[in-house]
Amino acid sequence: MKKILLGGAALIAFAAPAFAADMPARTYTKAPVYTAPEAVYNWTGFYIGGNIGGAFAGNNSLEGSSGRFMGGVQGGFDYQFATNWVIGAEAQYDWLTGNSNSGVLFPAGTLVTGNTNQLGS
Repeated sequence: MKKILLGGAALIAFAAPAFAADMPARTYTKAPVYTAPEAVYNWTGFYIGGNIGGAFAGNNSLEGSSGRFMGGVQGGFDYQFATNWVIGAEAQYDWLTGNSNSGVLFPAGTLVTGNTNQLGS
């Protein structure tokens, strides 16, 4: 009985008409006009940050004992006014460990000294 039922179902399935050749033709549409992608990022905005490092006097080498620890903060603002143009302003202030009171002796006994434990730009 199962063989007859399975054979009948197969006969109905294989005897059904094939519609593959009778499918309607695809309708083609024109491709959309190309538009350039928008910028993924924008440099406009405020920022703040910190920094750490070292300061070396004299010949700028790491061999001397005049190296000092330095750390500070910075902040600024940038404005992007075209795809490839950015203008901005930044301020930075750093502190140095220790004191470095060095001076320069000018003619006529004029001594100019400076304390370099802070830097700003």
